[in-house]
Amino acid sequence: MVTLQDVEVVEDFLPLELGSSDLILGIQWLETLGVVSVNWKTLLMKFNVGDQHVTLRGDPGLNKSPVTLKALM
Repeated sequence: MVTLQDVEVVEDFLPLELGSSDLILGIQWLETLGVVSVNWKTLLMKFNVGDQHVTLRGDPGLNKSPVTLKALM
């Protein structure tokens, strides 16, 4: 289980080296949300869990990490 800004996510997770990221939201979990509104420019994701309206805010510092060709290989 992982808690994301007051939302508990109960899923199977794979241990991966993610660099500066802690977690990648998998499609298996995302498809359970139904209708989702995403603004990629402002890194906002909005959806409902039951009667609760949820807004997840991304960390803008994570999306502009320089990557070398060596690190990709």
